[in-house]
Amino acid sequence: MKRDYSGIILAAPSSGSGKTTITLGLLRLLLQAGQQPQAYKVGPDYIDTHYHSLASKSECHNLDPWAMRPLLIAQIIAHLGANKFNLVEGMMGLFDGVTPDSGSTADLARLTGWPVILIIDASKQSHSVGALVKGFLSYRKDVEIAGIILNKVGSSKHAEMLKQVLKPLNIAVLGIIPRNPDLERPSRHLGLHQAHEHKNIDVFIDKVAEHLKPHLNLSLIQNHAQACSLPQQIVGDELKTIAPLGKHIAIAKDDAFSFVYAHFISSWNKNGSEISYFSPLSDETPDSSCDTVFLPGGYPELHLPALETAQNFKQSLTDAAQHNKTIYAECGGHMVLGQSITGKDQKEYPMAGLLPHRTSFSKPKMTLGYRKLELTQDNLLGTTGTIYNGHEFHYSQELAEPDDMPLFKMANATGVTLPNTGYHRGNICSSFIHLIDIAKTQLTTDLDQSEHFVF
Repeated sequence: MKRDYSGIILAAPSSGSGKTTITLGLLRLLLQAGQQPQAYKVGPDYIDTHYHSLASKSECHNLDPWAMRPLLIAQIIAHLGANKFNLVEGMMGLFDGVTPDSGSTADLARLTGWPVILIIDASKQSHSVGALVKGFLSYRKDVEIAGIILNKVGSSKHAEMLKQVLKPLNIAVLGIIPRNPDLERPSRHLGLHQAHEHKNIDVFIDKVAEHLKPHLNLSLIQNHAQACSLPQQIVGDELKTIAPLGKHIAIAKDDAFSFVYAHFISSWNKNGSEISYFSPLSDETPDSSCDTVFLPGGYPELHLPALETAQNFKQSLTDAAQHNKTIYAECGGHMVLGQSITGKDQKEYPMAGLLPHRTSFSKPKMTLGYRKLELTQDNLLGTTGTIYNGHEFHYSQELAEPDDMPLFKMANATGVTLPNTGYHRGNICSSFIHLIDIAKTQLTTDLDQSEHFVF
């Protein structure tokens, strides 16, 4: 049977244009119209993916054109997107990446061949929209902008002005969305509030879809989708990314620990690992039969009193270490493995104490960026010298002396050397880094180095 991987990418000139809200409404409208949409989010975002999963009733995956090999991106699409309507929400502005030609939503569009629909926040402009769109249409010839959605439009008169100035550009206007303050979502230091924290989130998504429905040309949007031509040799392949951490991986999962990439879970399941979950905030312990405990990132700094008193959880980590079970932690999980976390209230809260560092959220300061990581020694993540791509995003600061057993040598996305990071203590590996994909592997193929899937 012929497999179709048709899709589109929703992008914008900048963050704050309404990409996420329109993506949620469009996913729900497609579902209501009898389509089965498959959602993706460009970049290392954890939070938007949860919203997309709820809106589409299927799990959203990240596609990261800087941190993921093209092979992995192709495998994710092949794994999830056959004969579905593939809908991607971009990150930041369309052309914003690590460099002008690396890591942007536009680079994903080039790689997949999917066309872009550009969402314009028109709330504070009228005729200037013409200059903005004209610039985006001509900026890169390897990216197709198939249509425009005008968002936050103030009135019918405003809409007519916008349509008039866009007419000479011969670009399809696929939607004119009136301003609606009721659809704004609250955010905090790492982005939007998490989807599961919102009461009646499904009702909210239906409300977004109801607002968009009379103002979007859904059939025309669907007609603009184009096929992504995947190399035949990878169709049907299992996802090949970071190897499973163990045969039975117990993952912390609750409001404090929720930042796990879906492609890891899919890959580990396909490779035969059992996955179970437990809640540290409820003072739960990992399944006794597990051989690995994974503490992912999240918001432990917002739940310090509960974590301080979660004695069963903290003792289970000590027991796991003493029984030679593997413990792996990223970002928020890394904070919890240390001696203590100082909260915004200036109080120091004792944590698991398995590693020597202390962290503090008392004076939040942002650390953000892609990272290139090299393992300093053999451990559960691989052999010495293995290279990974990852991401760092936190407001807490680590208070520790330089470590003689760091987990990674580290550089930023442009290759500038940064201080070594993380800890490797026996069967414990922990750092502030969120790993995304291997960068060098014996599985490397021509596709790993390609700029597009058609060759």
